[in-house]
Amino acid sequence: MYSVIETQKGKPCLLFNGYRYLKDRTRNNNVYWRCENRSNCSGRATQEDNSAPILTAPHSHEPDEKRNACEEFRTKLKRRIRDEPLSVRKLFRSKLISAQTTNPSGVSILPQFLEIKNSLYDTKNETYPRLPKLIDDVKIEGMLYLGSFL
Repeated sequence: MYSVIETQKGKPCLLFNGYRYLKDRTRNNNVYWRCENRSNCSGRATQEDNSAPILTAPHSHEPDEKRNACEEFRTKLKRRIRDEPLSVRKLFRSKLISAQTTNPSGVSILPQFLEIKNSLYDTKNETYPRLPKLIDDVKIEGMLYLGSFL
């Protein structure tokens, strides 16, 4: 079982067999992933097109299933926030309920709303246009610009 999520900086991250991989490079149709702990671990995986990844070098540490479950929950929730017009709190609640029905024992490790609400609202605000900083930045459709009245 594998999934590709986003890091906090928006870069792709592969979750595969309990380990986290960062994208190392892409050549032709192959994506090469390296372990997140690159200073201590030489774990690597290769993925051809959209097929399942293949472990090419073993890890020197244990997998972190809890962290991966939290990150996958957060990424899927952020995707839903970008796609659906519902409130952030309602989407969080519905995602938590669906996680409860699929894996009741795993819900206890998921982050609470207050822990991740800032990043969720930042994701929601990405869909809104930026506020103008100057009056000249304001453009109203259907209005004829007559210049400055001062």
